[in-house]
Amino acid sequence: MKITIAAAIGLLALTLTEAVKVNPLPAPVQIKWAKTGPVKVDKNFKIVGPNHDILNKAYARTANLIKSEKWTPVTWERPAA
Repeated sequence: MKITIAAAIGLLALTLTEAVKVNPLPAPVQIKWAKTGPVKVDKNFKIVGPNHDILNKAYARTANLIKSEKWTPVTWERPAA
């Protein structure tokens, strides 16, 4: 039976897609969420110290992403304790 390169690549892609669905990390032994809820950071938060352009831009990108996506922690396969 002849298999074309395109068919082989497609089969490989399907195999790799299936492999990604498995969590390669070990299951946590214990998960404990803080009881205080989210930590609020003032919207006027500023980094104090020498002006570090890369750090300031990185913080601004991260803060904007968290706000726009309304980020919450990801839970694992089993419920948190």
